Amino acid sequence: MNKRRWILLFIILLIVILLGSFVVKHRNTLEALVDSFRYSQDEVIEKLNENKNDLQQYIDENENITVRDLTQEEAKQLNNGEITEEEAVGILTGKKPETQVPTDAPASKPKEPDAPASKPKEPDASENIADVAISEAIAKLYIQKSKYLGKLDDIEAKVRQEYVNLVKSNNLSVEEKKAAKQQFLNSNLSMVAAWENECDSVVNGILEEIKTALKDSNQDDSIVKKLKEAYLNEKRLKKSYFINRYMD
Repeated sequence: MNKRRWILLFIILLIVILLGSFVVKHRNTLEALVDSFRYSQDEVIEKLNENKNDLQQYIDENENITVRDLTQEEAKQLNNGEITEEEAVGILTGKKPETQVPTDAPASKPKEPDAPASKPKEPDASENIADVAISEAIAKLYIQKSKYLGKLDDIEAKVRQEYVNLVKSNNLSVEEKKAAKQQFLNSNLSMVAAWENECDSVVNGILEEIKTALKDSNQDDSIVKKLKEAYLNEKRLKKSYFINRYMD
């Protein structure tokens, strides 16, 4: 094989490696893009709820672990600083009373159904310390996930409002509207990617913490895989929801 063919083969191999690395790195986003074509916004919301229910049911089958996801109202209070992360952990693990929504609060249509309630559990003085630590670690994972998804909500609302304001103040053609959408999207992609990397790092750290606690207490660690799968699914579906809105 002559030198030119070796160089061509090397270039092709390099392209394949780079494409493979891109797909692996951005697999969640690419899957979200595919889902945005397969499902409507309502279907995505339904699948988000199914994902939460499935995970909660899996957790409830383990009698030693008591934890649930944040409700929509609790996530809002956490993101607004009305409750601290420590307080949220207590609420999600049943150590603190749940927050109450004022009776005179205006009703609003939720974007997606609230998280399912976890099984009730009476306090027990002899409760295994490892089980408490695992429950609290899962609660921390829910909190970090909520903070990241809350940032996505905020940036999506901001971009959409900027786009609406631009359209209202200018007589844009169809092509100009498409270009404006692309510009708004591109200007925020790097920030969103940075948030996602940061969240992934924190979540993976918590998952390792849970795995270690399970191993040290001689318990099955299959829940770690389930938690990671549910996290990736929710992140993918949330992206699909935003892509669908962007393509409206």
